[in-house]
Amino acid sequence: MNKTLIRFTFTALIFLGLNIKTFGQGYDIKITVEGMQDSVAYLGYVFGDQRFLTDTTRATAPGVYRFTGAKELPTGIYFLYTPNYFLELIVKEQKFSLKTTKEGAFRTMEVTSSPENFVFKEFQLGMVELQTQKQAIRKKLEQASTAADSSAIFEEDKQVNEKLNDFRQNLIAKYPESFVAKFVRLMALPDVPGIPEYSEVTDDLERGRLKYEYYKRKYFESIDFDDSGLLRTPVLKSPVIHFLDKVVIQHPDTINVYVDKIMTKVLDQPDAFRFWLVTLFKKYQESKIMGMDGVMVNLAKKYYLTDKADWLSNEDKEKLAEEVEFVSPNLVGKQAPTLQLLDTLLSPINLSQVKAEFTILFFYDPNCGHCKKSTPVLLEEYHRLKDSGVEVMGICISTDIEEWRRFVYEYELDWINGADPYFRSNMRRDYNVRTTPQVYILDKNKKIIAKKLEVEQLAGFIEQYRAVQRPAGED
Repeated sequence: MNKTLIRFTFTALIFLGLNIKTFGQGYDIKITVEGMQDSVAYLGYVFGDQRFLTDTTRATAPGVYRFTGAKELPTGIYFLYTPNYFLELIVKEQKFSLKTTKEGAFRTMEVTSSPENFVFKEFQLGMVELQTQKQAIRKKLEQASTAADSSAIFEEDKQVNEKLNDFRQNLIAKYPESFVAKFVRLMALPDVPGIPEYSEVTDDLERGRLKYEYYKRKYFESIDFDDSGLLRTPVLKSPVIHFLDKVVIQHPDTINVYVDKIMTKVLDQPDAFRFWLVTLFKKYQESKIMGMDGVMVNLAKKYYLTDKADWLSNEDKEKLAEEVEFVSPNLVGKQAPTLQLLDTLLSPINLSQVKAEFTILFFYDPNCGHCKKSTPVLLEEYHRLKDSGVEVMGICISTDIEEWRRFVYEYELDWINGADPYFRSNMRRDYNVRTTPQVYILDKNKKIIAKKLEVEQLAGFIEQYRAVQRPAGED
């Protein structure tokens, strides 16, 4: 089936999760949609932010679709799909029926043997009313001509949002132990009420730190990683990603602590383990934030490159292991790998001999177009910064010595020039020089504090780094 045909938006779905015993094994779900003529229908389910099909059936009569199977279906959000119709439903009870009309949906729905879907209907009808009010407010805002009108409309929208929150909270209170309550709690960011004032702490910074630690701990504890049914909803991922992006300090070591906590919680849940490993690995592999490749390496070494990710082929493991080999030695925060090079006179030079507050490593190829553009820019920055404790080591990756010397002469490179024309070092692997240019910034102890910056960003980064490192009260 053409997946592009499945175009829909999941509205806020809520369901009652009572402990109803199923009679026998397997599932038997009958859905009647009066007015439907499609002869084939599909049963699908949500998994995170993706959707999959799990069953297909032919109509036993116009608009009557029955799905059966020998194994019970996991709890979660499912959907009936045909080329002309889409209906959301909840599967927790395994044997039930729904009856509605093509145009009526939840408004005309009759539910049999499924408390989950009965409350789902109640919720959908309430949400439709509130969303209709919000749509009307948006239209009024588009037509507002004065600031006073806009202010009044914003106040009206605020009131509707309060109604929406009350509606959800009332549903949670009504069915506190249900799947619906778990689902609804994740529709908004976790609330952490009753944060202690720590009035006995006199230092404002320490008091703030204690409040933050309390909020962080309670927020994380409020996310239910144990209910696999929540994986089959579109709401579980959002509060977790918000926690990792907005609550946790954006440092790979800190993030790794919580990523490992998540993976430990789901280690014995195959579906959840795979979902979170794939989700988090992809997130940090593609991250534009410097240093987050450290999280990717952590996930790879602990989970992918062990027997835990049993779905990964040997070929993919080999490719990932190679990637980790190139990335691991040069993570932000690590000591810069040894660099033993030759200068233009072919005399030995060593990175450890460079004495500077900051050392910029600039790996380039004389035939690289981007390198040719970046080199004069970096040279200008170097002349401006060198008296303030900044040194540049320009490192040519070409093995053509004369070509390298011509490049140095042509651009009048008066920084430290080095190369490894005889492949006596591991610099290409240790510094992940598979493309050029590559830029690293080292502190006075030769620890990597930044990498993969554009040369135009170097001065700004150094200035910011100095400001952060400067003792309080020092101008």
